[in-house]
Amino acid sequence: MQLEKLLKEEWGLTVKKLTPVRSAWRVEAEEGIFACKFSRSNPERLKLLVEAQEYLLAAGFNRFARLVPTRTGQWLVQPQEKACLLTTWVNGEEPSYYRQRDLLAVSRVLGQFHRVACQFPAARVGQGKDKLGQWPRKLEKKKEELVQSLELARQEGNRDLFSIILLSRQKWLLEMAREAVEAVRHSLYQQLVESYQREGLAPLCHGDTAMRNFLLRLNGGQTEGWLIDFDSLAVDLPVVDLWRLLRRSLRRNYWSQPLAFAMLRSYHRERKMTREEVEVLTALLTFPEKEWRLAKAYYRQLDQLSARDKCQWAGKLLDLVAGHEDKEALLQQLPQVPLTEEYIPWLNGLGKEGADSENRRPG
Repeated sequence: MQLEKLLKEEWGLTVKKLTPVRSAWRVEAEEGIFACKFSRSNPERLKLLVEAQEYLLAAGFNRFARLVPTRTGQWLVQPQEKACLLTTWVNGEEPSYYRQRDLLAVSRVLGQFHRVACQFPAARVGQGKDKLGQWPRKLEKKKEELVQSLELARQEGNRDLFSIILLSRQKWLLEMAREAVEAVRHSLYQQLVESYQREGLAPLCHGDTAMRNFLLRLNGGQTEGWLIDFDSLAVDLPVVDLWRLLRRSLRRNYWSQPLAFAMLRSYHRERKMTREEVEVLTALLTFPEKEWRLAKAYYRQLDQLSARDKCQWAGKLLDLVAGHEDKEALLQQLPQVPLTEEYIPWLNGLGKEGADSENRRPG
C-alpha cells in the first residue's frame, strides 16, 4: 500500500494496521500508534503550528495531539497535492453536544489552552494565518451574502418551501445581522485587539472548536479534555473559539441559558474572562451564522437538488427558526452572565459536572 510505503520511508514506521477514522488514518505500527492525515496546510501555516506546539509544551500545556517529525526532521511530506502529516494518537471518546458534563469538560480544556495560547509572542507568528482585527469586515461580508440569499429566495417565490421559510424570517435575520455588525464595530472588540498588539502578543485560536476536534478520557476518576486537529490554527481573539463552541452547542440545546452559563463558568475557572470579552462574545453570537451558512449553501446547489433534498433542507431551516425566540432570550441575559459562584446564588446547582442537559435539538 502506498501509505504504508510512505510511512516507512519518511518516518521509519513498520505498519501493522491502518484504519480510516474520519478524515485521517489510525496507524498501528511496531513503534507505536499515530494519526496520519493529508492536509492542504501551506508551509507558513505549518510553521506556525510547529512554533505553537513548541510554545505550548514549554508553557506546560500538553493536552493535544502533537506533530511527529520525519526521520530527517521535516514536519510534512508532500507526495501529491496534499501534504502528509503525522501526529501522536490520542485515545479518548468524542464528546457529545447533548451531554452537559461533556460540554463542561470541553469548555475547561479550551480555557486551559487559551490561558497559555493567548500569551504567544507575535514575533513567532511569521506569515501564519492572522485574523486578529478582521471580524468587523468578515461579518459585514457575511451580512451582504445573507442579503443576496434573501434576494434569491424572492426570485424563487412560492414554488420553493425553503425560500418561503427564509423570507418569513427576513426581518429577524436582517435585524440580527445588522445588530451584530454594529455591535462588533462599536463594541470593545478593537480595544481587545489593540491590547494584545501593544503587548507584542499574538493570541492563538484552535479555529475549529467542534466536538470532533475534542477527545475526553478518564484520568484518576476525572474527565480530561484533549484537543486534536489544528489545521485551522490562527491568530485571533480567544473569544472567537468560544463563540464557535457555544453557537454549535447551544443551538442543539434550545439556547439553554443554564447550559450557556455553566459552560462559561467552566471556561472562566481556567482562564478568567473580562466583561469586554463577554460583550464581544454576545455580539458574535447575535449574528445568524447557521442561517447564513445554510442559505448560502442551499442556493449554490439548488439546481442539483431533488424534491426530497429540498424538503430536507427546509426541515433544517425550520429547526433553526424554532430556536430564534430562545436565542433572543439568551442574548438579553448574556451581557450580565455571572461568571463566579459567589455572584450567582440564583444559579446554584446549575452546571454540575454530572448533570446532563435535558434540552435536545437534532444536530
